[in-house]
Amino acid sequence: MVLKNSPHDLLAGHALPVQVLQDLYLLAELEPDRCRELAKALHELDRSDDASQVPDIVNEKLGTASDDTKNAVLRLVANVTKADVDSTFTTLSSWVDANERRQEAFDAARLKRVEENLRAVADDFPIVALNRKAQEIVRSVGNEFADVRCYCDLRPVFDDNREVVDAFVLLANLRLAYLTQSGDRQVVELALTEDELRKIRSEIDRTLQKIERLKPVAAQLLEGPSGQGGEA
Repeated sequence: MVLKNSPHDLLAGHALPVQVLQDLYLLAELEPDRCRELAKALHELDRSDDASQVPDIVNEKLGTASDDTKNAVLRLVANVTKADVDSTFTTLSSWVDANERRQEAFDAARLKRVEENLRAVADDFPIVALNRKAQEIVRSVGNEFADVRCYCDLRPVFDDNREVVDAFVLLANLRLAYLTQSGDRQVVELALTEDELRKIRSEIDRTLQKIERLKPVAAQLLEGPSGQGGEA
């Protein structure tokens, strides 16, 4: 089903991001008991656990649910806090009331299921809250990485009369996409020689080595002299 906002929604102040609308619609596909079981499992993770366990737990607890539904739940867990639930549901209700077709899609039973499930999966899970804070710190300065691609290019070098190819130059075109602080997508493109690519790879390898060496240091700092982790 296609869910989208109208100009009236924007003017009336009850527009929601299209992805959120789609995620909430899919959330209602789940039985409330299953969402509560998921919430219980997420609460059992503490701040010292690896956040990469969250997708595995979602996959396990939601069982035979579709991949789209599981991904929707993952996004809601990551982005909607307990404090956001009331305002999110109120905005959704106003969005639904503005249109009869929306009321058919989100009937009373579905809306009730959305609210019940959202309160379960948007709880303040310690591991998710910590990961959210870490992401905020990472993205509070600089630009956000979006994508990277590298394309090889073979360029001919002609003689002075431009009749004979004397040689070829091998280049790699590096295309780095990123999101600015304002959310705009920008792209930087660089033409690199093989030596320059090796230099970049060497610098990346050194940086990865530094990160590995800093991991135990970070763990020791978290433990502290008393063996207790500090607040983030």
